[in-house]
Amino acid sequence: MTNPISVTVASSPRTFYIRAEAGTTNCYSTASFTVTVTDNPDITVQNLTACETGTTGAASVNLNNAILTNPDGGVISFYNSLADAQNEVNAVTSPISVTVASSPRTFYIRAEAGTTNCYSTASFTVIVTDNPDVTTTPLSSCESGSTGQATFTLNSGVTDADGGTLSFYTDVAMTNLISDENAGLTGVQYTTGSRTIYVKSVSGSCMGTAQFVITVNANPTCDITGEQTVCLGGSSTFTATAGMTTYAWTGPNNFSANTPSISVSVAGVYYVTITNANGCQSTCSRELMVVTCGGPICTYTQGAYGNSGGKYCDGTEGGIPTVDLITQALTNAGGTITVGKLGSSVVMSLGDENCIITQMPGGGKATEIVPAGDYDICPSLPNSFLKNGKINNVLLSQTIALSLNVNITNPSKLGNFELQAGTLATAKPEGGCGSEVAKPRVCGHFEGNIWVGTVNEYTYRTFSAAVINAIIPDGNGMKTIAGLLDLANRALANVDDVKNSEDGASLSDIAGAVAAVNEVFDECAIAVGWDIEKCPEPPTLDLATVTTAKISSVETAGFDAYPVPFKDQLTIKYNFDYVSDVTIEVFNSKGIIVYSMIDTNSYLGKEVVITINATLEQQQVYYVRLTTSQGSTVKSVMSSY
Repeated sequence: MTNPISVTVASSPRTFYIRAEAGTTNCYSTASFTVTVTDNPDITVQNLTACETGTTGAASVNLNNAILTNPDGGVISFYNSLADAQNEVNAVTSPISVTVASSPRTFYIRAEAGTTNCYSTASFTVIVTDNPDVTTTPLSSCESGSTGQATFTLNSGVTDADGGTLSFYTDVAMTNLISDENAGLTGVQYTTGSRTIYVKSVSGSCMGTAQFVITVNANPTCDITGEQTVCLGGSSTFTATAGMTTYAWTGPNNFSANTPSISVSVAGVYYVTITNANGCQSTCSRELMVVTCGGPICTYTQGAYGNSGGKYCDGTEGGIPTVDLITQALTNAGGTITVGKLGSSVVMSLGDENCIITQMPGGGKATEIVPAGDYDICPSLPNSFLKNGKINNVLLSQTIALSLNVNITNPSKLGNFELQAGTLATAKPEGGCGSEVAKPRVCGHFEGNIWVGTVNEYTYRTFSAAVINAIIPDGNGMKTIAGLLDLANRALANVDDVKNSEDGASLSDIAGAVAAVNEVFDECAIAVGWDIEKCPEPPTLDLATVTTAKISSVETAGFDAYPVPFKDQLTIKYNFDYVSDVTIEVFNSKGIIVYSMIDTNSYLGKEVVITINATLEQQQVYYVRLTTSQGSTVKSVMSSY
């Protein structure tokens, strides 16, 4: 056979024979030997992947994990290059640190069969992946209204997720999941104070962790101090809560200021928005009342003078019976009061008290005294003046009441009161009869999300320019209530000989002005000023449309409200899947608002908890209106207590 020869492992060991012959002598000798071919170890490998350890930029890799099979039991060693593996030099130990920067990195395996020097080689790569490097920022927000809560978008606290998927936890061990991206990270509520949020960012099998602090800052408590009632020509100092960063005042006649305290002299409501060091704001108001000093003015309506069982106040003393109040007025007038002018008048004298009570209150059209004549009210006016025993001329009956009112005090506080065209506002005395302090008015407003109704709203009555122009000024050039009484008397007597009017003012307007005086100071009141803005009406819901309209089966602003009945908290769950600011309003059974809030962070399935226990009535129907950019939906709920 030829040499070299291929010998297989399978035929090994294989015996060969040698013949050694001496030339051509045919002399020879023989010998045998064995050839053993050893199998190189068979080995299969896999590539390895690992995540860096923390943020070190490297991972400790066990290279033995790259070996899938080693059926021949080869002795394993690892090398950085094939040449090293072949020459069996510069072996590396396992585990070995592999950096992200060097990744992917190739390693070589030498698998040797015992001491035979037979070996095989293989290569594999190690890829060390960078964990997501999560960077965060603290989040802070002001509480919503006075709820003590604020809503956060948690992933706003992560400035860089490094390509990972976020999840948030309340504990450092990351076992108490707050929410993940699928559940929506856009509406998590927290109460006042600070807490740590732990965040995980996962990319493949690698993750990074971080934490940040969420703080809910309380809105400042807004309060204004200062005297609310001043005399005409006087002023007061209003001072807002101290220690704020900024102050923004507004008030009547475009008033504005930015100081903690302001000097005020114009009647009306003054508002201040205060901002604290955390940037949180609150708004409150205080009203200044400018009054005509000297105490309240007392008037009574013609209905009061027709009430035989009435008890009244004259500004100093209370509990005065109707008869005695009329007697007091007639006495202060000198015993007799003439309504109208001589030749066309009604005369009331001491002793006529019960006749006055019997024929009051009056009604009917405002007319002159016809036929002309001077009539005593007692025992009775002519039948032509009466209807069902009561005066049938509203100008006459109102003027009788004003004549008595003007004379309740001597000198007359009412008669000297100056009138002007416009609307007069009056307030009730704080302490009742005899008090000279006006009840402070507090207009309806939202305290946080809760509507607080108006307290001690003023009484308002309007006087037309035509009537004021027809009043003859007194010696001081003022047009007073005494002058209005004179105008009414002239109108009853038709002094200008023009029927149904007097000096350009219609009889109905004059009767209305007289009635306005009788009513605006009714049962004693303090004048607080002219043309003062009325308190705003609370937002309302038209219940007729709610109870008769059918809600569409496709609700553009759909929501659920539960539980029903509810005790003090109501949960609103959004059923719409578009982005919009949301206004949530709650109205009572009369359609008057009791709660309102705006949510600028809506999403499908979000639950908003509202607290309205401060205004709840027992077992009452309430209406919840939710408004978005696409429309409104109203649903009714029932309170449980």
